[in-house]
Order: sequence, then C-alpha cells, then structure tokens
Amino acid sequence: MPGAEEVLSDPAIERLAITDSVPPFRLTPGTASWEKLEVLPTAPLLAEVIGRLHDGRALTDLVVF
Repeated sequence: MPGAEEVLSDPAIERLAITDSVPPFRLTPGTASWEKLEVLPTAPLLAEVIGRLHDGRALTDLVVF
C-alpha cells in the first residue's frame, strides 16, 4: 500500500482538508504533498458543541451536508 506522500503526489488531488486533531506526522514539511494540505482547527467547533450541550441547545444545525 502506498504511503501518504505518494498518494498526495497524485496530480488528481489538488487540495486535501484535514483537521488538526491528529498532526500529519507522516508527511515531510515543505514537500509538495504538505503544500496540498488545508489544516482546519477543531477547537472552535468543539467549544461551540460544549457550549450548546451545557445550555441544552440543539447540535443539528452544526452538521453540514
């Protein structure tokens, strides 16, 4: 099975959105594969979820399809 660098080097993949919950430790910083990543923070979403749960509000409108 190919590694992450090899998979991301495929020209069919322009960008890949990931979260910062697990760092992309299998990729070498500064490589072309690394440049394709868009790392999205999870802290704001988790804070919103915790706040809504605490206040007894719904979470359904946080889900986007």
